[in-house]
This record gives sequence, structure tokens and C-alpha cells, in this order.
Amino acid sequence: MNPYNSENQNDGEWDDRGEVAWSEGDWNRYLTHCKIELSNFLKLYESSSRESGHLDEIARQMGWDVSDWYNKEGFAEDELTEFLPSLEDTEEDFENCEPYTLHRHPVYIVSKGLFLWLRNSFESFLKDSCQQISAQATWNYASVLQNAEHQAIMGTQALDMADYSLAICHFKRALAAINLCMSTLVEILPQKNSASDNAKYRDEINARLFDLREVYLRIIGECRCFENGDFPDPF
Repeated sequence: MNPYNSENQNDGEWDDRGEVAWSEGDWNRYLTHCKIELSNFLKLYESSSRESGHLDEIARQMGWDVSDWYNKEGFAEDELTEFLPSLEDTEEDFENCEPYTLHRHPVYIVSKGLFLWLRNSFESFLKDSCQQISAQATWNYASVLQNAEHQAIMGTQALDMADYSLAICHFKRALAAINLCMSTLVEILPQKNSASDNAKYRDEINARLFDLREVYLRIIGECRCFENGDFPDPF
């Protein structure tokens, strides 16, 4: 399924599974499975090379369709086949009765996963750090981080509904919030000693913020292609 095309959702492997009447217990199990998928992404991310193209490699390992991450200038057409899972593989990954929800959207998983790391690591940093950090700087960073995640999730929802112009608006706001995160971070982790633990932590934060920015810039470009009707035919 191409999650960027709402019309495909009526025809793809996610639908035509009959009526789904799940109980609260069914949905709780489903959410637990989604949480495991999120953890799998984070494990792959932590073990990735962080070199150019590492996001596409993670997408391949997660079994996501190339159209979820499609970068027109990143690959030659004959190189893209390895990113396309077979229908058989897709059916093995999902139960016949399991519906598609936003929780399974690749952009949602990437956003939730990386923002989860950013929040949890910052909480641990505040507990373990010996340096004095102003409450205002801490609040500013946490606020812009939360806003960046909120805009990204809203953008993913718009993307999933094929509201491309709305998706562009939200992802542009997410990019603006990410830029604010980077500038606010300087107040908390000043670039005084590049060899310090704080500098290493700052680099880890920036690496994830840059990856989020790369994903959202790609999506904005794809949305503009869809709006203009010049997106390439599915492979």
C-alpha cells in the first residue's frame, strides 16, 4: 500500500478483509504489537551506520515500501526493486483480520521513535547532570520539542488522508520547530568543550533532529509532486 494515496487504501492489501469488530482487548494487543514495531525501528536506528542512505536501509529492513521513503534523486530505477517486499511477505507480516491504522504508518513510527528517544534521553540528562540549567531554558526546549512532534503527527495524519497541502503546512511547522530545538539546545549544552560528554550528547540529539528534518523535507517534496500530478507511476 502506498500510504500517501487514500484511494489506494480502498483497493490495497490493507482492506477488503470484511467487517472488523474488535474488542478493547483486541485493540490493546494491537497497540502492544505497534509498540514492539516502534522498538524494532529504534533498535535498527541505534545499530545503523548513520552514513548517507541509512534511513533508506532501515526502511528496507522494516519492510516498508519504497514509496514510503521515495527520493527521486536517491536511487536509479533498477536499484529500487530490492526495497519492494513481495505480496507474500506483506501478508505474512499482517494478520488477515488486522486493520491498517496510523500507528503503522512509517512516518509515524519514525517520528514517534526519534522523538521518544529525544524526550527520554533529555529526562535522563536532567537527572544525571551536575551542571546548573535554568528552568526557563529547560521549559523552552521541552516545549519546542513537543510542538515539533505534534506538528509531525498532524502532518502524518493529513498525509494519510491525502490532504497534501495541509500535510505540507504541518511538516513545514515541524521543520521550524526542529530549528528552534537546535537553537534552544545551545543554551542547555553550549559548545565549549567538544570532547565533553555534553558535547557527545548534543551531537546525538542533532543527528536525530537532522534525520527528522531529512524525512520531512522528502515528504514535502513528494506532496508537491502529488499536488502537481507529476509523481512517477508506482513501480
